[in-house]
Amino acid sequence: MNSRYPALFWILVVLTVFRTSDAAAEIRLPSVISNNMVLQRDRANPIWGWEDPDAKITIAIDGRSVSTTAGADGRWRAALPSFPTRRDPLQIQIRSSTGSERTIKNVLVGEVWICSGQSNMEWRVSQCANPKEEIAKSNHPQIRLFDVPGHTTHPLPQREGKG
Repeated sequence: MNSRYPALFWILVVLTVFRTSDAAAEIRLPSVISNNMVLQRDRANPIWGWEDPDAKITIAIDGRSVSTTAGADGRWRAALPSFPTRRDPLQIQIRSSTGSERTIKNVLVGEVWICSGQSNMEWRVSQCANPKEEIAKSNHPQIRLFDVPGHTTHPLPQREGKG
């Protein structure tokens, strides 16, 4: 038996262990919870995501914080405190007991509208009469749009959506 193979075997085992332990847990969020989002004013807003099971999650925003723990399936959910309408953007800092962190930047607090309907709901300014003029004279820097692409349906609720 060649003495090289046992050494090669142990080198592979050690590399595999270190590679696995280096893969830090990561806080995952749905696409709707992202930079440039808007929180509904004057009410608590849910925030949720996924992490390692039993990880403690702390969410901080504007000097306040809330905590929760990921379930056995890794899902977690918390309610952000209520804020009045504000023009200055906030940051949401999410930290996990696993060492993982996420920061959501440029978050506004105001009115959130969910719009759905027929094809005219997809009408873009670029499709209007005189689009260049309309775009040039528009000045609405705090309007945010979360666009769900395509015409997809599913018979069951989905954990994540694209947008």
